[in-house]
Amino acid sequence: MNKLFVHANYIESVNNLTFSGALNSDLYRKLTLISEKGKYPFIRVEDTMEVVMSSNSLAQDHIDDSKAMVADHVIVKFKPYESEEELKHLVNQFKGRIRRKLDLSSNTYLVSYTGYSNFNELNRITGLLNKQSIVEYAGQTEGTPNSDINAPEAWNITKGSRDVTVAVIDSGVDYTHVDLKENMWKNPGEVPDNGIDDDANGYVDDVYGWDFANNDSDPMDDNKHGTHCAGIIGAAANNGYGIAGVNWNVSIAALKFLDSDGFVALSDAAQAINYAVKMNIPITSNSWGGGGNAPILEEAFKYASDNGVLSVVSAGNSGRNVDVYPHYPAAYTYPGIISVAATDHNDNPAQFSNYGKSTIDLAAPGVSIYSTIPGNQYAFMNGTSMAAPYVTGAAALIKSYDKSLTGLDIKNLIMSSVDQIDSLMNRTVSGGRLNVYKALNSMVETPIPTPDPETGKLSVMAYNLSTQNLSNNIYTDFLLTNTRDTLVNLSDVKLRYYYTIDGEKEQNFWCDWSSVGNSIIKGTFAKFNTYKNNADYYLEIGFTEDAGVINPGGSIVIKSRFAKADWSNYNQLNDYSFNPNADYFTTWEKINVFINNTLVWGIEP
Repeated sequence: MNKLFVHANYIESVNNLTFSGALNSDLYRKLTLISEKGKYPFIRVEDTMEVVMSSNSLAQDHIDDSKAMVADHVIVKFKPYESEEELKHLVNQFKGRIRRKLDLSSNTYLVSYTGYSNFNELNRITGLLNKQSIVEYAGQTEGTPNSDINAPEAWNITKGSRDVTVAVIDSGVDYTHVDLKENMWKNPGEVPDNGIDDDANGYVDDVYGWDFANNDSDPMDDNKHGTHCAGIIGAAANNGYGIAGVNWNVSIAALKFLDSDGFVALSDAAQAINYAVKMNIPITSNSWGGGGNAPILEEAFKYASDNGVLSVVSAGNSGRNVDVYPHYPAAYTYPGIISVAATDHNDNPAQFSNYGKSTIDLAAPGVSIYSTIPGNQYAFMNGTSMAAPYVTGAAALIKSYDKSLTGLDIKNLIMSSVDQIDSLMNRTVSGGRLNVYKALNSMVETPIPTPDPETGKLSVMAYNLSTQNLSNNIYTDFLLTNTRDTLVNLSDVKLRYYYTIDGEKEQNFWCDWSSVGNSIIKGTFAKFNTYKNNADYYLEIGFTEDAGVINPGGSIVIKSRFAKADWSNYNQLNDYSFNPNADYFTTWEKINVFINNTLVWGIEP
C-alpha cells in the first residue's frame, strides 16, 4: 500500500471517514485531514484525500480538494472609536484579543481567535463581527469601505412591509426557520390542511406556496439554496437571532421547482412563474439558469413582464460574457427582467460572475454572503445566486415605500441609482452596483438631510449578561454608536431600559465598567403611572455634564446592572427590553435613546 504523505508537522484530526467503493480492484477511502505548520503564524490546511487501501502498485493516494487559512487570525477594521479599550472589550466578547495594529489603515487590527480554529467556526465568528456597528469589515483580507448596498441608511426610510409579497422561485424555503417564519407568506385564501382548493386557484392547501418539483403543497427546502436566498431578502430583524435581511418585514412565498440535487424540469419553472402572476405577486427572485433557451421558459417570463411582475434573475457563474454566450433567463431582454452580476467586498466583479454590457443590468454583493439555511442554521455562500436576492430585497423595500409602483418603475429606480464602479462600466448595462438607499432617497419628497448637530443620531446594540428568567440582578450591557457625521454631547443623552419590578422595593444601580469611565455614568429609576407593554418601570442611564462627546462614527460601551435593596428576584421573562436570545451585542430597538428629551432610537412600550 502506498504511504500517505502529509505536508505538515502533524495531523490534528481525521474526519469524514467513508468508503468510496472499488476502482481498478483498489479500495479507496476519503479522509479530511487537518494539519498545521509548526511555526507561528500557524497555517491551517484541510485536505480531502482519497487513500488507497489495497496493494496495487499503480494506484496512488491523491488530494481531491485543499483549503488553507491562517489558523487563528482575522483582520478587523473598526469605524472611528473613542479608545482602544472599547475595541478590546468588543473583541473579548468573542473570545479574542488584539494582537497588533496593521499599517493598512489607522483603524485596522490583527485579531487572534484561538478558540475558533476550523473554517466553519472562523467564518461564523467573522460573520458575527461584521454585524457589529463599530466594525467596518472583518475577514482575512482587507475590503473596500462602502462596497455594500447601504441598507442601514435605507432603513431610516423604510424597513419593509408584510403587505409586499416576493416569490422565491428556487429549491423551496425552510418556512419554519426562526429567522424566516415571521416573514413567510401565508395564502389568505387558503385554509391549511383541509384538502380543499379554497381559493379555486388550482392548488390544494397552497399555504406557503407550492412544490412544483413534486407536485404537492409542501415547498420545504431540501437543498438549502432557496432558504439562503430567502434570508438575504427578508430574514427578520431585532428578533435576537442570526441576521437581518434587506427587508425587516416582507412576505416570502416559496415556489419550489428545483429538487434536492438542484435538477429541474423547465415546465416546473414555467408553472412557478405563472403561479406568481396568478397570485398577483409583484416580484420574483430567480437564482438559477443555464445556457440553452427554451420557448416554454421564455414565454413564462414574457407573460410575467407583460403583467407587471418584476423578475430578478442571476447572471450565472461561468465567468462568461452573456452578450456572446447567452445564459437564460439573464439573457432575456423583456422590460420586466432585471439581471444581476456579483461583486466582492472590494467592489470588484467576482471572478466567477457572468457579465454583459448589453444583457446584465447591474451588480450586487455575491461573495462570502452569510444567510439562513434549513434547520435554523446559517452559512456563507458565493454566487450570482446571492447577488440577485439583494436586488430582489431592494425591489421589495422600494415597493413597500410606494405600493403604486409597477415592476418597470422599480427597475428604473434601481438602475438609475447604482453606485458607478469603473470595473463594471463595460460589464453591465448600468455600469454600477446596487445602492438601495439612493433609490429610496430619490423617492422622498424632501430627501433626508444631514442631522442637526444638536440632535445627531445614535444606535444601540445590547445584550443581557444573565438570561435566566429569575435573577436578583438585571445585567444590561450597551454599545452606543454615533451613526451620523456630527458629534453628540453625552450629557444630552439618555438611555431607557424597560422592565417589570415584580414587587415594589428600593433599587440600586451600578456601572461596573465603561469605555469612557465609570464615574460619569449615572442611573435613575422611574415608575409608569399605568402599566405599559410588559413594563411598569424603566432604568434611565445618563451622563454627567463633563462626560464629553461621541465623535462621528464613535462608540462607547457601558456594562451596568441593577438590583432591589433586599436582593429579591426580578422575573425578566416577558420584560419589554429583555432579550433572552442575545449572547453578544445585538441591535435592539426595545431600548430607547433620547437626545435632549427627543426620541432618536428605538420603539417605546
